[in-house]
Amino acid sequence: MNVFARRLYTSISFNFLTTLLNYSTFVLLANFASEIEFGRYMYLLAISAVVIVFTSFASEKIFAKVAIENNSAQIAINRSLGLKIIFFILFLVLFCITSILNLFSDVYLLFFLGANFFINGIYEFKLKIQKLSFYVFCEKLVFLLLCIFFLTHYDFIVSVSLSYFISCLMLIFIQFYENKIEISSFRFLKKSEYFSHIFIFFPVYMLSLTQLSYGYTSRIILENKFGLEQFAAISIAFQFINLFSIFQSRVDNFFRPLIIENINNKKQRRKNLYDYFILALIPIMLMSIGLFFAAENLIMIFFGEKYASAASYLRILAPIAISISFFRLQDILFLAHEKNNLNLIIQLICASLLIFLMATDLLSFTVNEYLSIVVIVQFFQVFISAIALKLIKIIPSTE
Repeated sequence: MNVFARRLYTSISFNFLTTLLNYSTFVLLANFASEIEFGRYMYLLAISAVVIVFTSFASEKIFAKVAIENNSAQIAINRSLGLKIIFFILFLVLFCITSILNLFSDVYLLFFLGANFFINGIYEFKLKIQKLSFYVFCEKLVFLLLCIFFLTHYDFIVSVSLSYFISCLMLIFIQFYENKIEISSFRFLKKSEYFSHIFIFFPVYMLSLTQLSYGYTSRIILENKFGLEQFAAISIAFQFINLFSIFQSRVDNFFRPLIIENINNKKQRRKNLYDYFILALIPIMLMSIGLFFAAENLIMIFFGEKYASAASYLRILAPIAISISFFRLQDILFLAHEKNNLNLIIQLICASLLIFLMATDLLSFTVNEYLSIVVIVQFFQVFISAIALKLIKIIPSTE
């Protein structure tokens, strides 16, 4: 095994332990809470994920590119952290307005937003993904221990909210200690520089928002249709898919800077793509197949009869792990080729189609049928993006 593969899988081994720990916590909480309580927890996590994507301005995808182009993590931090703070303040104003108007006023949402201020990209740029994986493992361990402690003293939602908030604060403190030179040197830029950054990377930002449609946005729509109890079962099925996303996140951290840096080196680019298929895509395919056949047994072993309906949901969603891996690679390639506008057009069309089909009641679909739509539309998008990338190689850039 070459050095790159060893580094990748060393990082992923930490991710495996993190995933095991995280899922143990997930199983514990699902069995401890009622369906309504657990559904509310999952709903707050879904809403917070949408908010964090909105307030972070896709900084995790952009950070490495900005840092590589300027050969400076400081410049990337000044841009990404500055925008995180600005957009977060705008969100707080919006949250106050929705609370006053009684549109949405669950204050516990604020406890789940600490992750907004953690910057994965700095570890990606500095090639310290193994350290990042270890720190995330520590965060999940602290979250589990805090949940166990608080659940003996407070009700469910208070316990998980406090645990989540404190563990996020710990991770942010570690981030500051590890990168205190750059973070302590953070300065807000001129408004013109932020506007310029937003203008250049707005397509990437919009891409991050449209990509939510396959996971969190579609789940929120289903909660409005079928209620918190069904939402809890749906979330359990999606949580298994999130296991692949954790694996894929480390893959992204390793491959994104490599592909961006070598995009004009044909030989090295081909090697990067070959490594991606061997080290990332094939393992995900095998795991996805295993998940499809083991769905019912996994749900019954870990969650019991209470969430039996999650088994059929999980079997439908299992193939989406494969599309996610293709999807993320295509995202990196569009970014590296600076074809973000083309990528955005494709994703906006597919996301709009998905949201339309899920938000309307034209055919009164069941939960299974709605989840099947999610899988079909994402594979359709992967297919269209593959054609577009093929054309990029054939037709010279005119941008």
